[in-house]
Amino acid sequence: MVVRLCWKGWKRKKYEKRQVFDLPKELKLEVTEHRAEIKDCPRCGEVTEGEFPEGVSQETQYGPRVRAQMVYFNNYQFVPLERTVEIINDLYQQPISEGVVVAAVKEVARRVTRWLKRSKSI
Repeated sequence: MVVRLCWKGWKRKKYEKRQVFDLPKELKLEVTEHRAEIKDCPRCGEVTEGEFPEGVSQETQYGPRVRAQMVYFNNYQFVPLERTVEIINDLYQQPISEGVVVAAVKEVARRVTRWLKRSKSI
């Protein structure tokens, strides 16, 4: 490969480009903490609680993308339950239980069943 220095007055004729697709050095789960304030009304003393975003119903829970990945491995790629748990732990250094995977699979099955019923009635 010939490399030439670009001196003043020289105009670039064109350039070549190359791209490398790779994963980040460390895959990590991103944790988002939501807080809902609980306040006492200074006038009447009634307690008022803030609301969490839709879908945030547990103190700790896994988000839709990582749950979808669990279901993908277990149901689409036919990775056994124990190995699916192992893969999530290996990829994200996040220990999960088999129950988490089972719950994700059941949720997808429930949603798909509901969608199929609605689509047949159209």
